[in-house]
Amino acid sequence: MRKQRTSKTCISVIKTQRGKIIMAGDRRVSTTYGTGYTSPVPKIALKDNGMLIGASGNGGGCHILVSGFTPPEFSSGEIINEYMLFNFLPKLRSFLIKQFNWTNKEKDLVIPFGMDVEALIILEKEAYILDIISPEVEEDNGSISIDRVPIPFAIGCGSISALPILHSEESLLGYNSCATLELAMRTAAEISDGCDNYIDYLKI
Repeated sequence: MRKQRTSKTCISVIKTQRGKIIMAGDRRVSTTYGTGYTSPVPKIALKDNGMLIGASGNGGGCHILVSGFTPPEFSSGEIINEYMLFNFLPKLRSFLIKQFNWTNKEKDLVIPFGMDVEALIILEKEAYILDIISPEVEEDNGSISIDRVPIPFAIGCGSISALPILHSEESLLGYNSCATLELAMRTAAEISDGCDNYIDYLKI
């Protein structure tokens, strides 16, 4: 059974009438005791290999993915799904082991407790969800997995209100507009205390 998340953000992605992909992400960071702040840096990024990535969940884990991790190069001749499964994922695992020592004594990857992250990734206009799930018991190492998702899509607590707005327009028109993406993000900010109106946008 999928582990229940407590993500406090909203990351959304759409495809416009002209085929452009736009990712949006708020900057709300929630802390303990119901407090929070606006992050000085975006939760979404455009990587050098053309990948869009936005992350929700544990703040430190999100920062590692969005600002710290450099994904491997992607060539136009590669099959995207094979790249994500057999190039991207192994590089990420190796990065977490070597740079952050997320290992046990056998040098296996172990996700730290509480380091749950969900990331929305776009490459060549195809969307993926990356799940970094921390262990629930000491004997468990946690897991990293990836799966394909449709566009439009949204993650984080704000997705509950943002995604129906995006789906409604896409089902009528076959695409989404920038104005509707902004409406979806601002609705999430109004309804969810885990989101705010400081919103970043990236287009490819």
